[in-house]
Amino acid sequence: MYKVNVIDAVPGEVEVLRLMTGYLGDRLFTPRQRASLDITINATRRPIRVPISRDMLLPQKAGFGLGPPTAFEMTVSTAAGIRDAGQVIAHELLHVSQVTNGRLVFNRKTKKIDRQRKKVELARWMGGKPVIIDQLPWHTRPWEIEACHWQVLLVDEFLTLASGSQPFLQLQKPGKQRLALLAASLPAVAVANGHDKGAGEPILVDDVVSSPVNGMSKGVANGDAGNGNAG
Repeated sequence: MYKVNVIDAVPGEVEVLRLMTGYLGDRLFTPRQRASLDITINATRRPIRVPISRDMLLPQKAGFGLGPPTAFEMTVSTAAGIRDAGQVIAHELLHVSQVTNGRLVFNRKTKKIDRQRKKVELARWMGGKPVIIDQLPWHTRPWEIEACHWQVLLVDEFLTLASGSQPFLQLQKPGKQRLALLAASLPAVAVANGHDKGAGEPILVDDVVSSPVNGMSKGVANGDAGNGNAG
């Protein structure tokens, strides 16, 4: 389940983020995975970003052992535009996909470093050897490289679909050696005459007065309603 909360963002922008979050979720997670996930996204107009914490990405107790985490929370800002906010959401959801499918595993251990025992955070990528995260510069971490690459492509897919065109969708089954990329589409939408001030992106409205698919009406998409849940 995805829930997009309004802190102080424009309701119309939030409805676009809800629609985008639903699309990203369909692309990255199987129906069974979507049913087990609890993802909360707080939206604000202030220039504040709070990513999913590393604690949230750690394995959690499941039965007699450990399993992938299922509860996540982030805060995104629409101050720089819908495209920017969407890419932040996509980046974080890509990390959720990585840990959900066992491609990225975080843990904490006490290791001897420079003759001293220290508690360190480790990452195992695609079944490889665990590495100490702080010894690997952010821009060289393979899970970040993948997320930075796909955050742009996935948001561009969404915006292309929202404009009425059909983008090329790369499809891949979930696995430890490859990112899950599943088929997805959008409810019937139209592009309104207005544009998002921040990035010049189209403001989307539902093409149907009341859509059972995403629970939005034209009034809601244009900012006449407040809180609600993403599909």
